[in-house]
Amino acid sequence: MGLGQYQNVSYEVAVGSFFVVVHAISVEQRFEKEAQVTTATIDKKDTYTTTEEDSDTGHRRTVRHYQVFYTFAIPEGQRTEGKGELRKYRWESLSRGDSIDIEYLPSDPKRNRPVETRSGKLVWLFVLLPVSFLAASVVMLAIVGRRAFKHGRLLSQGALTKGTIEEKTERHDITINNRHPYTIRYLFDLPCGESHRGKDLVTDLEFAAKLIPGKPVGVIYLPTDPSKCTIFRDKWTKYFVEGRV
Repeated sequence: MGLGQYQNVSYEVAVGSFFVVVHAISVEQRFEKEAQVTTATIDKKDTYTTTEEDSDTGHRRTVRHYQVFYTFAIPEGQRTEGKGELRKYRWESLSRGDSIDIEYLPSDPKRNRPVETRSGKLVWLFVLLPVSFLAASVVMLAIVGRRAFKHGRLLSQGALTKGTIEEKTERHDITINNRHPYTIRYLFDLPCGESHRGKDLVTDLEFAAKLIPGKPVGVIYLPTDPSKCTIFRDKWTKYFVEGRV
């Protein structure tokens, strides 16, 4: 995935997470302020499955959900339908015609749920997860933006020289699209004979495969500050017209 593509995906995920958070907070606040508790009658039970990705292993697994369908009466006498998920043991203990406590919003009775599935403090864990992901996305955007600025400055003001790959390390602590990027350390010489070292985080695995310790590599650096440097990418050739380097 290219730099621009990754930035776009991070932005879309951040925006989506933001609206999920806003909606979850809004709904929970309404239940906390308005909810009324009443008794509902079980009409039927059902199950369904979803496929989820295990955050630890990355493997996909099938998860079974247990839900009940019920009806209840509001003070005006109108009967309203609802449904909700329960834990397996509770779902198995109920039959058609049994009673269950539910809570609903008097201003919108179609918004209802079993009392025993009330989120309580757990809802804030649910809310904080996308908030944390949003924060991570913002941080990633900042990192991407800083890298873009650095590369833009090097392409407009930098000089190209020859360097040598010293070390290539797979970063198992970083995962992008289920793959690990590489930290590349390299050595390059200035026209005055002085040597400098630099390092890059390379997320393009096809490009990283070409970077082999001991092999030569192009390096762009700022003549005014050689510590500002990066490995040359073939796609940048157009920026280095004859007579510039």
